[in-house]
Amino acid sequence: MLHTNIRNLILYWMPIKYVKFITKLFDTHMTCFASGVIIWRKGVYMRIGIIGPQATVDEVLTAVSTSGLFVECVPLVYSSYKETVELVERNENNVDGFLFTGTTPFRYASKYLSPKQQWEYLPRNTTSFLCALLKAAYINNYDISSISVDSYDELFIRKAYAEIGLTGEDIKIIESPYNIFNEDYEMKVAEFHYDNFKSGRSNVCVTGLKSIQELLKKKNVPVVKLSPTAELIIQQINKMRLLHKLTLSEKNIVAVIAFSVSFEIENSYYGKSELHMFMSRNKVTEIIYAFAQRIGAAVETHENGVYHAYTTKDVVETETNGFSSFNILHSIGIINGVKSVSIGIGLGKTSLDAKYNAKIGQSRAEKCGINCFFIVKDDHEVVGPITDVGEKTDEKVLDKHLYEISRRTGIGMNKLYKLERAVRKYGSNVFISKDLARECNMTHNSMNRLLLKLEESGYAKVVGKQPTSNTGRPSRLIRLNFGYLE
Repeated sequence: MLHTNIRNLILYWMPIKYVKFITKLFDTHMTCFASGVIIWRKGVYMRIGIIGPQATVDEVLTAVSTSGLFVECVPLVYSSYKETVELVERNENNVDGFLFTGTTPFRYASKYLSPKQQWEYLPRNTTSFLCALLKAAYINNYDISSISVDSYDELFIRKAYAEIGLTGEDIKIIESPYNIFNEDYEMKVAEFHYDNFKSGRSNVCVTGLKSIQELLKKKNVPVVKLSPTAELIIQQINKMRLLHKLTLSEKNIVAVIAFSVSFEIENSYYGKSELHMFMSRNKVTEIIYAFAQRIGAAVETHENGVYHAYTTKDVVETETNGFSSFNILHSIGIINGVKSVSIGIGLGKTSLDAKYNAKIGQSRAEKCGINCFFIVKDDHEVVGPITDVGEKTDEKVLDKHLYEISRRTGIGMNKLYKLERAVRKYGSNVFISKDLARECNMTHNSMNRLLLKLEESGYAKVVGKQPTSNTGRPSRLIRLNFGYLE
């Protein structure tokens, strides 16, 4: 590599007393040639081949050059995604890993080659799609109510539109029927978009390939290309850098943390419920990314709402006080609208092993229905569930009396745990609903609905009224009876 050659050349002419110093300087710093700029940083050197069309490769280089990440990016530009196989074969001995700028070149290369080092790609996500819609509607003044697409399935697109308040009959979506392995794929997809626009079935085309965008522009067809956000680029590069660092140290054990969050209004996509859902999800994302940034982890976001954070066992062990508690469970659990937080911590010798174990832990946590986490070690030993207050519980006898109440009333275990904690905290089982709502971080109306369900099933009873100091209506005094039916 170039930085190694420079080091050796300097050492050859350097007086012997300075050799140790220069060697240390080069071994603890690296050179990043992104966009032709040499950047010196302290850390682990990694060389990543960036495979994609010129415009998208440039976007990656720009994002990396301002990020301070310890990598050297090697641009590997193609005019057609079918050139990816040749680019990988020609460069796989010169880089430590490949980052494909989209799913299309990644899928194409995966069919013909087996990775010899890290392969990652920039996934298509909701944010990228919404950015494309924003370009179409605001910058280009296109009507986005009817579109033709070649990059996402209809269900995913409808969910993305729902985030901005467009649902059902408000939108029309036409998907491309072609597969990337079809002969003349790019020409066929371009014709598909052209025919839909000319016939009036779509107002604008959304594509994931630069070549298709250029073909449509020549025909004066309104088109926008999906582009990765700078944040997404940095996420993937940081993930590759971290995993590369782990492979260089035999002492490190990889840890993957899988986060899954369920919401009270998961299936509601209209009005205020939709807005609340959007805000709650954004708050969850913000907390997870802030946590990952603080511990130096790389985050991977999936369309099913699951997050994966890549780090090391030592870091996780420190954050969880020896795998005994996890503060982020509480931080996410108190967000308005969150039903439960399920976390799996997977350990393994490789990132794939750790990720597999994290999924097992996350799945086990989801079945509990409360804020908790499981640890699945590299020898497949399972520890948990451990709750958001650091209490370890036997999964087989996990609060059977609360489970029975949940089964009878339809109230989630997480809410019942909050109510029970309020009883333990105050040493009393008689409350007014306003105080319970505040203690459980719920709205007053939500608490009243919950108490009504408990009352109808015999687990709560009105035992009196508490007079107010003003002329308002007295508050009902409600006694909770979780141990037996009234």
